[in-house]
Amino acid sequence: MEISFEGKRALVTGASRGIGRAIVGQLAKCGAQVVAVGRSKADLDCSRTKVKMNGSSSLNDSKVRDSEKSLCELASHEFATIKETITFVDKTLFIKCLLSDTSEIVLLTAPRAFGKTTLMDMLKQFLLGKRSLFENLKICTEETQFFSKHCRSHPVIHIDLGSVRGSSFTEVKHELALAINRAFREHEYLVKKTDDGRIVWTSEKLSISHIDVEYFENFYVQKKCIMLCEAHLVNSLTFLSKVLHTHYEEKVFILIDEYDAVVGLVFESCPNKDDIGLINDCLKRFMANTLKFNDFIKRSLIFACVRLAGAFSGDAARVIEHYPFLSDLRYAPYLGFTDEEVKHLLELPEVKAACGKVTFKTITEWYDGYMVSNSPLKIFSSWSVLNLLKRVYTTGTLKYSSFWIINPGHVKNLGKLFAEPSVREKIEELISNGEVKIGRVTSVNVQHLKSLQQLISLEFDEISEENVELFLHFLADSGYFNILSIDKKTDDIETNTWDEDEDEDEDEDEDEEWADFESDSTFCVLKIPNFEIKQHVRNLCYSEALAVIRKFHLNARSVKNYVSALNILLQSTSERAFVDLANAVLVLLSESQKIMNEKELHHILYTLVYDSRYFETHSEVQIKKKRKGPGIANTLDVVIISKYVGIIFEYKMNSKSANEALQQIFEKQYYTKFDEPDYKHISKKIYAGLTFEPEEKKVFITYQVGTEGISKSVCSDTLL
Repeated sequence: MEISFEGKRALVTGASRGIGRAIVGQLAKCGAQVVAVGRSKADLDCSRTKVKMNGSSSLNDSKVRDSEKSLCELASHEFATIKETITFVDKTLFIKCLLSDTSEIVLLTAPRAFGKTTLMDMLKQFLLGKRSLFENLKICTEETQFFSKHCRSHPVIHIDLGSVRGSSFTEVKHELALAINRAFREHEYLVKKTDDGRIVWTSEKLSISHIDVEYFENFYVQKKCIMLCEAHLVNSLTFLSKVLHTHYEEKVFILIDEYDAVVGLVFESCPNKDDIGLINDCLKRFMANTLKFNDFIKRSLIFACVRLAGAFSGDAARVIEHYPFLSDLRYAPYLGFTDEEVKHLLELPEVKAACGKVTFKTITEWYDGYMVSNSPLKIFSSWSVLNLLKRVYTTGTLKYSSFWIINPGHVKNLGKLFAEPSVREKIEELISNGEVKIGRVTSVNVQHLKSLQQLISLEFDEISEENVELFLHFLADSGYFNILSIDKKTDDIETNTWDEDEDEDEDEDEDEEWADFESDSTFCVLKIPNFEIKQHVRNLCYSEALAVIRKFHLNARSVKNYVSALNILLQSTSERAFVDLANAVLVLLSESQKIMNEKELHHILYTLVYDSRYFETHSEVQIKKKRKGPGIANTLDVVIISKYVGIIFEYKMNSKSANEALQQIFEKQYYTKFDEPDYKHISKKIYAGLTFEPEEKKVFITYQVGTEGISKSVCSDTLL
């Protein structure tokens, strides 16, 4: 036994449970906080429940005092382990929901960290007949007859495709073979080795059948399995289904986890673009043989993160019923935590004792839930909620953080993509307005994968609107956004602004057109679900500012002075402030010899202030169209807002003057942006054109306060 002290905290390790409890009282008299009892330091885990012996009200609760449970187990996906934690949430009724579904093959998609793998392991243990695991849980206590009938030993095939990825068809095929081998190894009870080294069936039913045990051995032995050709691999689980059906004399349950892992190929460096097609064809045959052309299958549950998984379904798509994340109230409550489940967790005495500072209000401030379609129900990321509780427990302080993050390997160029005008426009609209309307991607194919691969690899000259929407759908599936159906008039860009004398003539046509739009299922609305993800997206955008600084060799002090000059300008709006801004821009841009065009000028001046705490900035902003018709609305360069002051900037380079830039603001009616409802609080409106002339080493600004004001021109007066 060892006792060590850190201030008033006592760490008791290596003691038996009885001895440990005996010394607790003595330590309490000294005012110590007992951190752990009866475990070695090596075995201590920060998720273990602390029992504070300092007069806390938790001492009155014997459950807290004697608890040996972990607060949470974030490193484990096993149902048996999660079940023994304090923060375990009973989702066992999911089993009845799934097995009662009239669709025999169900695909559920949800972002990472919403408990899919644990849910699948729970179902697996149920089908294997591990009855003791479910004692006192809802499936046992509330569905007694169902539990008695179905919780028994069923034939189950479980395959995890999480590792099936790579940068070529050869690598993916190798990883698929390993995943198949692991699935076969779970059924090692079916075979044994004889004294002469041969593998034979242990099952009498299999022994008298005509099923070739040597063929089973090809999949069961890893070295042999990885050498098999594609034709054998795609038929592997059909063969295993036949084996299990013969042994159990009933049809098989097939559980497929991480079905879309191979989509990772889209985000890897893939020298041979044709490999995506080869992988697609291979997986289509694998899924078709496993799910459609399999006479021995009873039911199947498939988990994936993104709808891109549908590209690999092939003929199997006809028998798969897909329930996208939060689209169906039947399955939505079983992924992540519902709001009621979060409230219940926070009321548990053990959680109150360990994390008393966390309330439902504090959780919703950062980690507010995702909205379920056509329902008031919200679903919280269980990963974020549990990480917050763990942090409060380990540090004793409530500090918000963005725990949620997609696999960085999938979005290695996300910051650069956010800097592209066509993508940035949508992202900024999401951040500033809270939502954006896009075309709905209902199904995907291999061409979508190739398009995304080019997009993520930055192999494009210009991004089409279709690919922007495909990319945003991928981000939504990955958990960045909610995907909501259109149920109201939400799109300001397509909302028409009418002259008063035209209102009567056009109202009827407008209503009819909108009715058609509302019933058109080809559109949907994306929303950022909570502040955690909003902050994560903003940070990704800000990371691009750092990339700009490195790319153009900008000086950190000059960047700071540029941001400060903008901030002062918004406060004073004086002529001197405009001169100082011109000087700050000149010093900033003169440090780089790589600025070649207006696009780069715009990119630098916008990106460096995107995430400023002093003001709000929007780039590539569209204004309302005055009339219906083809074409997109006019797009201004930058809007900067601070309290009641707003500035619209238009940037030019070289021969184009600052006066031309200002005139463009009025000729193309950029100034009408301030007439929109979102800007009604702006009382001082400024319009400015800025030109950088690198050869003359000058920055010119022509500006005007209000649409009726007199324009003024200033020039940088700093000598370089």
